[in-house]
Amino acid sequence: MTDAVVTGSEHPENPSTARRKFLVGATSVISAIGVVGIMTPFVSSWHPSAKAKAAGAPVKVDISKIMPGDQIRGGMARKAGVCIASYS
Repeated sequence: MTDAVVTGSEHPENPSTARRKFLVGATSVISAIGVVGIMTPFVSSWHPSAKAKAAGAPVKVDISKIMPGDQIRGGMARKAGVCIASYS
């Protein structure tokens, strides 16, 4: 009698292998959906809110009326006054 060594690649695909591949694929798909569900609020938290955008909005001031050497207060930006000086 000859004892033959059979490796895994020589076995035909049996039902348990097919089931294992299905379960691995299904688990991967469910995991990917879970990762997307968890990452969505995390990524959206990186976008600034409307309040933060308003606080960092540009301040518009008409500087055509400033004479050389004058200084005006332009407005508020992030709870601090903006002073504009004309040196020319």
